[in-house]
Amino acid sequence: MKQCIIADFEWCVTPHPTGDRFQYYNEILSAGAVRIDETGSVIDRFYSLIRPENAAYLHPVVLSSLRLSRDSLADAPEFGEVFARFLSFVGETRIFTWGCADR
Repeated sequence: MKQCIIADFEWCVTPHPTGDRFQYYNEILSAGAVRIDETGSVIDRFYSLIRPENAAYLHPVVLSSLRLSRDSLADAPEFGEVFARFLSFVGETRIFTWGCADR
């Protein structure tokens, strides 16, 4: 049976605290994915919030639009732990994402 993963990462881009207009502070705040089969049926799901390195730099508009709070993110696992679990979820399956910044 053929399968694929459709993934989405929510992140916040905030001007860097130095004020340099060419530098930004980036934080991935959550990772989500679904595994689908060849009929398009969802057969497995992955989702996790990700604790930011420094929540003070998270833009309040982004937090509001994602319906997240600094408190909910403070209790989340760190990026390395989430990424390891995500890679385990993906295995050898092809990944599809969308958006100009998704890789």
